[in-house]
Amino acid sequence: MVFSLLLSGNAHSNNNLPGLIFNSGTCSISSDMIFNLEVNAESRKILFHSTSQDLKSVYIPIDRIDSSGTVHAKTITLLDIINQKMNKWGRLGFGNTLATISYNPKINQVTWHSQTRRTNDKKILKAFRKLHKTEYVNHKDSYRCHKLVVLKKNKTEVVEKPKKKKPKKQTPDDNKIVAAASGTGFFVSRSGHIISNHHVIEGCDTTKLTFKGKEVVADVLAVDKMNDLAILKANLVPNKVYPVATEDAGLLEDIIIAGYPLGKKVSAAIKTSKGSVTALAGYGDNYSEFQTDAALNQGNSGGPIMNQKGNVIGVAVANYGKKVGVESFNFGIKSSTLKTFASANGLTFLPPNNKDLSNKDLGKLITDGTVYLECYMTVAKIKRMIAEEKNRKAFFSEYQ
Repeated sequence: MVFSLLLSGNAHSNNNLPGLIFNSGTCSISSDMIFNLEVNAESRKILFHSTSQDLKSVYIPIDRIDSSGTVHAKTITLLDIINQKMNKWGRLGFGNTLATISYNPKINQVTWHSQTRRTNDKKILKAFRKLHKTEYVNHKDSYRCHKLVVLKKNKTEVVEKPKKKKPKKQTPDDNKIVAAASGTGFFVSRSGHIISNHHVIEGCDTTKLTFKGKEVVADVLAVDKMNDLAILKANLVPNKVYPVATEDAGLLEDIIIAGYPLGKKVSAAIKTSKGSVTALAGYGDNYSEFQTDAALNQGNSGGPIMNQKGNVIGVAVANYGKKVGVESFNFGIKSSTLKTFASANGLTFLPPNNKDLSNKDLGKLITDGTVYLECYMTVAKIKRMIAEEKNRKAFFSEYQ
């Protein structure tokens, strides 16, 4: 038995499939790109073909078919399916970006997963930055069938679109409070005041930070939804506190970003990236922000952006355009915007440093003054927020 699949924007699931092995499918990603998946479980091959001139046909071996009937293709590089008429950075970057495809017939879902290889090769890292604006990409998209046609003995039976089911009642699991998402914050007072983004703590039933290996609850004191800022406070005395610059950063000024990109999946250690200020306005000519070419990933949100003196000149916010082959735009909230928000809520900062810090001293400030934040909420709330179009929280992958 074989299946022919037509995927489009009207998603639904079909739980009454007459089998698990399928043969071919047409996936419509957008109005200008369609790709066909011809999957033969017996020959254990997938033919990937697209009408786009930028893509080419290629056979991908099937790695396995699991107990649920989901077909998993072996990992290939994006260069295998993207037209090789590109510059050297494109060939180098896409040649080291991996892609996998899987299909689950029980829910009629095709999943596309692209991920850059871990490497220390400077040329490859430069190619990643040119293609993705970051050295690491872990991107996943899923598409569902609009209609399922079953072919058997040259006769076609059409499985009709199922009727809408009544929403299921919430189960106890939906009401369970779990660690849902992560972000970054930084100390700005000896009393335990912390700065982060509003979207990092938005919807959280509890926000916890990691301090000296222990989890500590942080209370939310104030938020600025418009400028995406939040003030938190924890009952502790930090070893290091960030001073805040009195003047905003200038164009081409060198900056350093600290935080916990991708949560703790890469490692639990603090991570930094360097770059410069590339524009004095943010997305949509927002002059409370500036643009930077320093690498940012989900989980960096709320982290400090500083200069060599260790003075905070901005707060990292989520990036835009984070897709394979699309340049991303990374932004920081200006220190002047942060100071206005803090002053309105009775919070004052340490005076800025006048001299450059050594890398050792700057590293000590970053390590002791930057904290990992974890957002706890109910499973039901996670599902609801993920469904929202403008959601910017870095939810953990098990909930995506």
